Amino acid sequence: MMLASLLLVTIAPAPDFGPMLPPGVNANYQSAVLAVEDKLSASDFKAAAQSALLLPKTTVTVQWDDSKVPADLKAEFASQRDTAFQEWMGITKSVIKVGDDHPDLKFSFVAVLPNPPASGIPAGATYFWSDSPGDVRLETVIGLKRMTPPESINPVNVQNEVAAAVGSYFGLATQPFPGTLMGRSDMNIQTPAQPSTSEMLLAIKTLEVAHDLRVAVQKHQRLTPTRPKVFFDPKSIDMGTVLQGDGPTFTVQITNTGNAPLSMRFTPDCGCVSTADHQQVVQPGATYLLKGSYNTFLTVGQIHHALLVNTNDIDQPSVIVPVQIIVKPRFRFLLPQGNVILLPEGGEDITGYLVLSDNSGITPKDAEIAGVPGKVSMEPWSGTLADPEMNEGPMERHGYKLNIHLTGQLPVPGRDPATLWVTTDNSKFPTLQTNFFAQRGIVALPPELYMGQVGPGPRKYSLQISGPAKKFHVLKVSSDWPHLTFDIYPNGDGTQYVVQATYDGHGPEGPILGSVNITTDDSKQPFISVPINGTIK
Repeated sequence: MMLASLLLVTIAPAPDFGPMLPPGVNANYQSAVLAVEDKLSASDFKAAAQSALLLPKTTVTVQWDDSKVPADLKAEFASQRDTAFQEWMGITKSVIKVGDDHPDLKFSFVAVLPNPPASGIPAGATYFWSDSPGDVRLETVIGLKRMTPPESINPVNVQNEVAAAVGSYFGLATQPFPGTLMGRSDMNIQTPAQPSTSEMLLAIKTLEVAHDLRVAVQKHQRLTPTRPKVFFDPKSIDMGTVLQGDGPTFTVQITNTGNAPLSMRFTPDCGCVSTADHQQVVQPGATYLLKGSYNTFLTVGQIHHALLVNTNDIDQPSVIVPVQIIVKPRFRFLLPQGNVILLPEGGEDITGYLVLSDNSGITPKDAEIAGVPGKVSMEPWSGTLADPEMNEGPMERHGYKLNIHLTGQLPVPGRDPATLWVTTDNSKFPTLQTNFFAQRGIVALPPELYMGQVGPGPRKYSLQISGPAKKFHVLKVSSDWPHLTFDIYPNGDGTQYVVQATYDGHGPEGPILGSVNITTDDSKQPFISVPINGTIK
């Protein structure tokens, strides 16, 4: 009886596990969650309450220091900030407000930030986290200049940086997916980021976890810290050498050596890599076999990609699994004249080659040209030819010679895309195609100076003036819209020029009405007019 009574006194119920974290959260959020759970596990409820102050809240105060922002940009930057706030408030049903009373987030600006390691351009923003309760949890410093050479930040980048920083405060990790809220970039982006479905769901979940932990603190509830541990075998994927059109597969064994469910999300960096599952939960001590494949139809050569695995393992929240494969081509189109054909008035005859591998299993049946006037005939061929794109010098090859006649019936100036189609008897590759351009005269690329929606401040834009295989000189560039100045940069052989346009930042509100006027020494095209497309906000 005494032993039984003693056991009743000394054996306490095992504490519940803390809430399971979703994959895709950042290390600072995970550390804060585990700090609370560690203290609840030790029944140190006072310390747990202090650690809980580091968890994200649904009422967020933001300190906004724009003292180094030029006066004419302050209102625009504040508007971009508020747009980012509205995006997150709509997703999370939170309140985000500007104020100086015990701020959770702080934003400030500097002229330019240092280059990150192994980067050729300055950082767009830098984060400073604090683990001291009562301090600003996350301070974000945004550079007013980006790129090399430096150029003024497009105000939309303020919106993108604020959105990414707020997402980080809520617990989301940055992701290598440009265009999403957490896919921030150091480039001078021209378009606002958009929330992905996974980002929206993840932010809602991180705030739910923070709420559940605060409730546990208030109730003095003991919790066992959740510590899933991920182990990959192998740590990289090598599918060896395969023939184009084959269907190589791979497997990765993933084991959870921790004490709590391991949650994972799989995201390849290319649509050519696919996995059988997009997400998976592995119980403690269990093993999961990830199966995947690679689409070899569209790309050949030595190929490197990556599989991003987001997990709720605090030590490995984001794991990059390298993927490599060598795809030997079944066929290659080779155009010795290049993929831009300069057409004289009477048209042009060019020769192309359809090179086939020894075991291609492909026999061509017919060929045609689409996109520009012309015709093509085929004949069996063997000979010596280089393949620069595959880094192959001259070597013996075989396949079919393509005799192509382009009529030259194109507008002047003009560059039109053309497609060479070959039908075959192979069920895997019933049609083969390659693309090239047919050009008459000197052209501007793109055919307009696209400025888009232009906010305050100077901007830079560029045009390429091209006349392949035909030397000419750009003598002068001007505009009938007075807010642009120009610099001219020739290439080495005098067949192409880059025209850089600099906007002075003082154009009137409304549509931009004008054109860029280019003067050349070409007798047939002494003047080239390029329309401007844009609106001053």
